[in-house]
Amino acid sequence: ATNIGITGTGIVNGNGHFWRPIKKDKLSDGEWKKHLKVYGGALSEDKKTWYPSASAAQAAASKVTGKLVDGKKPSDF
Repeated sequence: ATNIGITGTGIVNGNGHFWRPIKKDKLSDGEWKKHLKVYGGALSEDKKTWYPSASAAQAAASKVTGKLVDGKKPSDF
C-alpha cells in the first residue's frame, strides 16, 4: 500500500455523517431522531452512540479489534 498526503488549501469532505460514530449527547433530541431515521445504522448497547452498521458497533465494543490475537498477522487487517 502507498501512503498519500493531502496538502494545500480547501475543504476535504469525508462525509463523516455516513461513517463516524456519533454520541447522542452531541445532538438535540430532534437531530438524533432524524439521524437515526435517515441513516439507519446501529446503536451501542447503552443506546448512547450511533454506528453506521451493527458490525461497526460490535467492533467498537470489542476489546481485541485490530490486535494480533488468535494467530492474526498484520496482513489480516
